[in-house]
Formats: sequence, structure tokens, C-alpha cells
Amino acid sequence: MCDCNIKMDQGILNIRVGALIIRNQRILVSRKLGFPYEWLPGGRVRMQENSEQALWRELKEELGLSMGHARFLCIHENFFIEQTQNCAYHELCFYHLVSVKPDELPDMECFSFQEQEDIIHMYRWVDIHQLERYDIRPAILARLLAHPEDCPAHIITHS
Repeated sequence: MCDCNIKMDQGILNIRVGALIIRNQRILVSRKLGFPYEWLPGGRVRMQENSEQALWRELKEELGLSMGHARFLCIHENFFIEQTQNCAYHELCFYHLVSVKPDELPDMECFSFQEQEDIIHMYRWVDIHQLERYDIRPAILARLLAHPEDCPAHIITHS
């Protein structure tokens, strides 16, 4: 199946999911080589796949996680220029708060997971009270964690 990622003359329309995985007041963030910033685990939704199905597929591919409990938090409509590609994006991201079993993820501060032979994801746990000190995208993440009672929500940002 195809990812919901449509390239147009004006830029890219992207539909993705993101997982907020929290343990001991720390949130799991991801990075790939060559990117100057971090983001939440997740990825693109595929055609004929709903956001929760995409969430669990991506978490299985990227972290080896089995299906658990997820609570929908918000949809984030984000307009931005992706720096590494110098490309305009209109992204719709469905964020979920995800519960995982304590033994499913390493507790060490940094670790990696090999998705495929040529795809290695790097992860680290970041203190949720220190998010503004890091370049974690999207920047609304700190707001989302500070006010989960406002969810579900539709958030629109232009950066």
C-alpha cells in the first residue's frame, strides 16, 4: 500500500501518526542520521489505513512494539518548511498517548532499533519538563503535554 504523501508543485501533503510514549516523566523521541532535530515515534498513514492502525504498524516496524492501549489526543495541522529538503509541507498528524509494557522498551537514556537493513532509528528519553530546551518537532509538544485535558483538539500551526 502507498503512504499518504502527495507531492505537488507547491509542496507535499503528508498524513502521519505520532506516539507520545511517556515513562517516569520522560518522553521518547526519535532521530535519523542527517536530521538536525528530533520527533515523536510514528510515521505515515497508508491508503485504506486508519490512524490507529497506522500507529501500531509504525510502532511495530520502528520499535518492535506489540499492540497496546492508545488514547487519541489531537490532530495537528502543521504548515512548515522542512529544512533538510527545503520543501513546503502541509502535514496532518494524529497524535496518540500510547501505553506500553515496562519491559517492551529499554530504560537506558539512548538506544537504537534497526527497522530494516538500511534503516536504523535512534531514540532517547527526554524529561517532559525540559522539552523547550531541545529541538523536538513539532514545537507544540510541550503545550500538548502541559494541558492534556484540552484534548482531543485540532491544533493549527504555521512555522
